[in-house]
Amino acid sequence: MTKKEEKKINNTTTNEAVEELKNDGNTTSKNSQKDQQQNEQLTSNNLQEKINSLEKELSETKDKLLRAFADFDNYKKRSYKEMDEIKKMVKIDTLIPFLKVYDHFELAVKAANEKHSFEVLYHGMELILSEFTKAFDELGIEKIDAIGKKFDPHLHEASLRKTSEKVPEGYILEQWRCGYKIGDKVLQPALVVVSSGTDKTIAEDDNTTADKNQSLETEQSNNTNQA
Repeated sequence: MTKKEEKKINNTTTNEAVEELKNDGNTTSKNSQKDQQQNEQLTSNNLQEKINSLEKELSETKDKLLRAFADFDNYKKRSYKEMDEIKKMVKIDTLIPFLKVYDHFELAVKAANEKHSFEVLYHGMELILSEFTKAFDELGIEKIDAIGKKFDPHLHEASLRKTSEKVPEGYILEQWRCGYKIGDKVLQPALVVVSSGTDKTIAEDDNTTADKNQSLETEQSNNTNQA
């Protein structure tokens, strides 16, 4: 084999190798592009599935929220209706005991008109007072009896102070208006006159106050002189 032929064979082999490498490169590139396309497709599918899942979850949440709003609105309506019923029942329970009072009042007025008798009228007023007392008892209303009790600002309202030889200072001397309460709740305080003690007690209190004022003035004067 001549050198020329040998060179030709080598060139052919080299060209074939280069061509083979090119083919391998093209194949690898095609495979890489295909893999990339598959990965992109998978990513796109995953994203779409995630979006669909989130949209479904959002739709379910909105539906639950709307149902919750509807339930709360129905609850408010039921509560208002129940409150109205309770108020109505309270009014009924309060008024029923006074219906008898009204009936007796009508009877008393009718009897007084027919007989023109003070005794009949007085008897009718006694019946009305008795029915009022029963009505108060049924409602749990208690009368505040203040005469002779120590003045309590929670139960009594002082309208005046008077001297008294018998009732000690700070105790109730007279009651001008009854007080009423339900349990610990005062509906109306009793309007009262409070004893300020005897004239001697008042004079002693005045002297004590004057002595205190004199002592205070003396102390202030001494402090001024020392300064």
